[in-house]
Amino acid sequence: MRFASSAKVLPHQHGTLQTSICHPARLLHVMSDTCTYEQACLVEPLSVVLHASRRAGIRAGQSVMVFGAGAVGILACAVAKAQGATLIVIADSYVFLSIPFMLDN
Repeated sequence: MRFASSAKVLPHQHGTLQTSICHPARLLHVMSDTCTYEQACLVEPLSVVLHASRRAGIRAGQSVMVFGAGAVGILACAVAKAQGATLIVIADSYVFLSIPFMLDN
């Protein structure tokens, strides 16, 4: 496996931030028919959050502080809540943009 960045490899490759990219089939997973593209796009960020929460050892009754209210931060709050955290604090200079979403979900 190699990093496919237009500036990192020779011969030149198109970067991975494009509308389509060709990967070997062994590296891909088939989406379920019931999974939407919106849900599928959260798989990688959610895997990062789940890995971090396992390393942190979050348990019921604990307090959790999350830095950053982007997609990963909001997912981290949701995972901490699902794992039983009683106090979840999120810190971000632009957190006011995420508050309505977090309150509704």
